[in-house]
Order: sequence, then structure tokens, then C-alpha cells
Amino acid sequence: MMGQEQSPAASRPAPEFSLIDAGRQLPTTGQVVGRAAWGAVVLVALVLLAVVVATYLTAVPTWWWLLSVLAALLLALVLLKVIRVPRPRLRHRSRRAWLAPLVRNAVARDRLPDDEARRKGAGAGACQDLEDFVLVIAFYLAWAATMTLWPAGYTWGPMIVLLVVSGVIFGPGAVRATKYLDLYHRER
Repeated sequence: MMGQEQSPAASRPAPEFSLIDAGRQLPTTGQVVGRAAWGAVVLVALVLLAVVVATYLTAVPTWWWLLSVLAALLLALVLLKVIRVPRPRLRHRSRRAWLAPLVRNAVARDRLPDDEARRKGAGAGACQDLEDFVLVIAFYLAWAATMTLWPAGYTWGPMIVLLVVSGVIFGPGAVRATKYLDLYHRER
């Protein structure tokens, strides 16, 4: 229809999914969240360490706090990449736009795609969505702890707004990802 945007899945035929490590099985929801939780713990711990050091060492410049928080975030992301549960990955990042409609359709119909590469590709995308959600929650926990410990009087309003917005953005994807991985392992 005119004026309506169509998803990539509706506008043209789906591409072939070429997977790296296609022989690997998809991890369960618990495995993904369990490994991502380690990255989350490191993120929160490093941010808290940065805040405590910046708060109690008066010789440290103010900008150092921001730099140390960004370094903590980067280190947590690198750690998450290293300890990530082994799983198949898409060979081409351009195919990522096709994963959300595959997951959404599979969860809505309670039936996985017929093609094994599409099943695993959508599952790999679901794993990424779960990891993203865990890290977003960890970031907000670190932010809340920072605002509690930091001596300056910050208000909680912006954090609550961003937390709600992030929940609206990342929450449904994480729920669908959990349902997809559960469906995948139920049908295996």
C-alpha cells in the first residue's frame, strides 16, 4: 500500500543464510543469560570501582570518571565477546535485518522455519538480543549505583525515563528471543 513501510521479509524474497560454525548447536536461554551475566557483573563492578576511585581521590580530574566508565563499558563488551556461548553466526551482517521477522513469525506461529540455516540464523539473532538485554539492564544497574554513590545531587528522572524507553525497545525482543530459543530446543 502507498505510504506504508514494508519489512524486508514482505518486500522481497528472503536471502540464503550462510552460517559460520553451522555445525554448532544453539545454546539454551539459560546458557546465553548465564554467560552474559558475567559481562554484566564485570560492567557493574568496574563502573563502581571507577566511581569510588574518582570520588575519594581528589587529585583525579573530573573527566577521568567519564573516561573510566567508558573503559569499563568497553572492557565488559570485550569480555562478553570472549566468553560468549559458542553458537552459529551469520556470515553476512547484512542478513541481520531478516532475523527479527523470522523470530517474530516463528514465535507467533509456534513453529520454526523449515530451513535449518534459517532456524540457526534466527536463533543466533535471538541469542544476540538476549545478550543485549542483559547488558542494558547491567548498564542501568551501574548507573543507579553510580547515582547513589556519587556525592553530587543527581536526579533520578532521566534514568527512569531512559530505563522505560530501553525496556520498551529491548524488552519485547528479549521475550521473543527467549520464546524462540525455548521453541527451538523443544522441537529438537
